[in-house]
Amino acid sequence: MQTSAAVFNPDKLLWINAEYIKTSPPSEVAQALVPHLEQAGLKDELRTVSDEWLAQLVVLVKERAKTLVDMVDWVRPYFGQTVTFNDEAAKKFLTPTTAPLLQKLLTRFEAFPSLSKPVWEESFKKLVEEEGIKMGVLAQPVRVALTGRTASPGLFEVMEVLGRDRTLLRLRRSIERASRG
Repeated sequence: MQTSAAVFNPDKLLWINAEYIKTSPPSEVAQALVPHLEQAGLKDELRTVSDEWLAQLVVLVKERAKTLVDMVDWVRPYFGQTVTFNDEAAKKFLTPTTAPLLQKLLTRFEAFPSLSKPVWEESFKKLVEEEGIKMGVLAQPVRVALTGRTASPGLFEVMEVLGRDRTLLRLRRSIERASRG
């Protein structure tokens, strides 16, 4: 017979929830996520994406989210054509100094009729090598350009989920912002 009251452990509950998100089929998590996305004001955007794309997005962010509500915050930047920038991130990484680098990357990406993760990665690494810079000098501005944030899943996976058109559009708009300073 138990003589003390049960103890509710919220940390354990979050851990269990995170494990469920990580181990469940992405399509199942995506469907569970839909009402949360609708509640977050993304109902119209949801109509423009496929179930497969949403499941791919879940795969991209599931390691970072502990709850479906967390996941909404992680997936929000991938919806729509434009990105909302974190002001601090934009001020730090979208500058007149980074604009020429972003333009060179954009020019390389535009030269390919279709883009894939290996093409993006190869073009990116070649530019870093040619410019004699560290990966982060280019990666962080591109991350901010594509997601509006300084933290995201792998950069090339982000590009893959966004697709060629949105990646190029977001880079163009970020170059405009960076050029203005």
